[in-house]
Amino acid sequence: MATLSGALVRAARLFGSQVAAINEHGSLDWQSVLMRVRHVAGALVAHGLRPGVTFAVLSANSHDYAQVLFAGLWMGAIPVPINPRLAAPEIAAIMQAADVRLLAGGKALDDVVGKLPAQFAALPRLVLDDHCFGEWPLAYAPVAQHHVASDEIALIYFTSGTQGRPKGVPLSHQQILANMMQVNLAWPRTAGAVCLHVAPMFHSADLLMFSSVVDGAANAYLGSFSPASFRDAVARYGVTDTMLVPAMIGLLLRGSDGLETDLASLQRLIYGASPMPGPRIAELMQRLPKVRLTQGYGLSETAPLLTMLSHANHVAAVSGEAPQWLSSCGQPLAGIELRIVDDDGRELSPLEHGEVQARGPNVFNGYLDDETATLSAFDGEWFRTGDVGYLDESGHLYVVERKTNVIKRGGEKILPAEVETVINEHPAVLECAVIAVPGRAHEVVIVAVLVTRDNLLVTSGEIRAHCQGRIASYKIPRRVVCVDELPRNSVGKVTRFVLSDRYGASREA
Repeated sequence: MATLSGALVRAARLFGSQVAAINEHGSLDWQSVLMRVRHVAGALVAHGLRPGVTFAVLSANSHDYAQVLFAGLWMGAIPVPINPRLAAPEIAAIMQAADVRLLAGGKALDDVVGKLPAQFAALPRLVLDDHCFGEWPLAYAPVAQHHVASDEIALIYFTSGTQGRPKGVPLSHQQILANMMQVNLAWPRTAGAVCLHVAPMFHSADLLMFSSVVDGAANAYLGSFSPASFRDAVARYGVTDTMLVPAMIGLLLRGSDGLETDLASLQRLIYGASPMPGPRIAELMQRLPKVRLTQGYGLSETAPLLTMLSHANHVAAVSGEAPQWLSSCGQPLAGIELRIVDDDGRELSPLEHGEVQARGPNVFNGYLDDETATLSAFDGEWFRTGDVGYLDESGHLYVVERKTNVIKRGGEKILPAEVETVINEHPAVLECAVIAVPGRAHEVVIVAVLVTRDNLLVTSGEIRAHCQGRIASYKIPRRVVCVDELPRNSVGKVTRFVLSDRYGASREA
């Protein structure tokens, strides 16, 4: 099982007759999935793909998406998952950087390709079946497994680009498999588990659900998230395990009655990608008391997880035994080391704030064709996450901010997350994001962008009064902007540069 295609062979051997894939049309067992993967690999070969060559996948979540990923791994090519909702120039830039030679995707692929430059529009295309267990792969002759070394590149993901241009992140077979086993050790599945892939499959977050290949769990796929579609999928397929981002959880909790009934089969929920306010965590646990809740923290560069906050930690936090853990993203997974360093690279003691650095078998080796970015990403053998945080005496990690988000004002450093935590305690506020914009005479102005309950108008005076005495005066926002929703990327992270462009010149509310 040294490679991902080897893991699929193992799954077919050990769990052959167990359900591997399920949708409204029926189900497939692991032996059938392996058979289809061999035929889809034949389709890739028939379209000119060869071992070692990259190809792009642009599609919504589906069974065929999963099968074309494994088919590429089976015949030795390297899949490059791409968000099909990106603008054409963004897609073209990723294709150029990854040097893709074929395009695979759902029925909307032609619409995407039609907007691309001619050099990419002319590439061979493989159109997938978005929703069904179609017979199309059987038209192609199956191909034999191409054997690769475990340290060779398996997949190339691109960072979400919340701070600018996305960077290519090549992940090897052994790095992905290492994290699959680390996650399964900390988050073991029960027999008969059904995993719902909700996080977009073009993002490394979905690797959490792909760990099902290690323990033979069944898989269902959600093409796009809405509270209604999620609730329906969980009830329809008897989903036991899933991963959501906090923004999705917030939408679910806003929903009508019957949430616990619709999600009766759900046993385990992992969340991550962005912070979730403590009150929302407590509400989720109160409304879904049978669900074991876990938080995961990581990056594409770590394939993807570094830490997990266990359900037992959640219970201890909500009960008041260890309330600080509601702000933690958990303890390191097996085989992962973390340290906190200051700007001079000096390792800090517990509770001291600095940059979070990590090393372990799941950490990538460097960015795609970007030596400068790779050199700046490592401190010797330690990966610089770019996050500011601290460790407590029990080894729990607290991530307080991205280094690039830290605001410098009048010689003081302001952590937006600290200000947001206080503002989120205002009864009229659902969520907020704090940014800095230029003011008069080169001063820095702190702006709070709010989403409020029932579209209430909250003034800057109200927010200043609420913050007074809770945080230092220089951290209190001068302006407030109320909006319907915060701009987010594909995995729910707030895109602060969009906020800065959009609301930098906004007047006070």
